[in-house]
Amino acid sequence: MTKKQIPLILVTGFLGSGKTSLINAVLKNLDDKRIALLLNDFGSMVIDRDLIESDKPVVQISALNGGQIFCSCLSGSFVKQTIAMAALDIDMIIVETSGLAKPSTLVELTTIIEARSEHVIFYAGMLCVIDAVRYRMLSTVVGNLNEQILYSDMLIINKTDLVDANALVRLESELKRLVPAVPMIRTVHCDVPFDIFTSLRCDRSRFPKDVTMFEGWGTYGRPSSYTFLPKDNITLQNVQTFAVEVSPSLLRLKGFLPMQDGTWIKVDAVGSQVDVSNTEKTPQVEPGLVALFNPSFDGKVSIETAWEKVVG
Repeated sequence: MTKKQIPLILVTGFLGSGKTSLINAVLKNLDDKRIALLLNDFGSMVIDRDLIESDKPVVQISALNGGQIFCSCLSGSFVKQTIAMAALDIDMIIVETSGLAKPSTLVELTTIIEARSEHVIFYAGMLCVIDAVRYRMLSTVVGNLNEQILYSDMLIINKTDLVDANALVRLESELKRLVPAVPMIRTVHCDVPFDIFTSLRCDRSRFPKDVTMFEGWGTYGRPSSYTFLPKDNITLQNVQTFAVEVSPSLLRLKGFLPMQDGTWIKVDAVGSQVDVSNTEKTPQVEPGLVALFNPSFDGKVSIETAWEKVVG
């Protein structure tokens, strides 16, 4: 009897581009499909687990944190956890990579996964979520952003409602120069159907042959992370004020903070786009905010100073 083959699909995209929103949109249209998820957070906590909103059955959600899966720090665990999923009764494995993923080792790792799973798992391809608002600015200072694009088999251009038509055309032209044969889809809030995953076609022959071009982290070096747990005077209003002040200086700010009434505040901020709201859902992560920032910026001092300014 031939073993059932399980496609492995990766979702990448820079911090705050909309990867979790894409997965949530897809999970709402699963029908009878059975999915396993592997979530990768660069920071010390796996916050994205608590941002998954689908009420459809997901067979398993696993997580890796403290780095990115294409690096030696986590690649072994990524391979091991993915291969273990071959024993599950599932139709697909979806991996949400860290926004700081550097996928130049993609071919090597997926080849190992295919071989060690006896080809029960096969690599189907990678989608890259593009932040239409921030792409041009980020691409000049963050080396891994275009690396993600070059290894992807489909580009999801998100937040198209926040840029004008001419800027969107220029962005698409720029992306086509990088990956002329890769299909692109415009979206708002990453609202896409499940069948975009089943339509993926990976072509490894077009991947860059010289991976040395991806060494290092670009202009500002490897991003830093800081986990911050404010304990004084936590209210929705002062957390909102704080997030609005610090977020533009950071690459990403997200997390959950506990309130005295048993509810939680969810913080999800990227640049000037700040979402601070109450939630009754109890997170599975420790309380706190994870901030990611360029190492040239003293994020720890700036965050603590900003919080002190807000609460007095």
